[in-house]
Amino acid sequence: MPCGATSTAKERRRRYLREIASTLAVPAFAEPAGMASLKRQPPFGPIAITLYMLSLVLPAIVSIHKPLLWGAPHDELMFGIQCLLIGWFTTPWYANLALWLAGIALAYRRPGIAAMFALTAIGLALTLGLYLDTLVRSPHVGYFAWLASMLTVLIAALARSHRDRDREMRDTSDGTILLK
Repeated sequence: MPCGATSTAKERRRRYLREIASTLAVPAFAEPAGMASLKRQPPFGPIAITLYMLSLVLPAIVSIHKPLLWGAPHDELMFGIQCLLIGWFTTPWYANLALWLAGIALAYRRPGIAAMFALTAIGLALTLGLYLDTLVRSPHVGYFAWLASMLTVLIAALARSHRDRDREMRDTSDGTILLK
């Protein structure tokens, strides 16, 4: 093993057993109280971006198309990108702005503000129900991927807020607790 290597196979096994023990709550293998836990967080950012991009290429809604001059109204499938480009005159579209602002707040490490914007985005997105049977026949899979991206951003904001609160409460080297 070269000098300065960060982990050996033995350390990796020990870390793996600690992770398993923490999920099973086995005290014999649990980490000592003084050691900082190294819990891995799921990559919420890439998951939310992937879901959002996926919602743009998937069918989002089945709209009721009413011809201008003649013909009967008929159903038309609209993709997420179409909804993004022409839906700015409806209330659910503004959920995109709130979602983007939540992402910016997360990037600037403001989880409280991000959670507020994510909740606003979810609320605005749910106003699609007001348009059912007038402009929209039914939501489609892209709409639910869009909602899932908002929920992912909300979960990311809450997880970051919880992680930041844990950092503030972490024990110092002399055993006292820091409160900020």
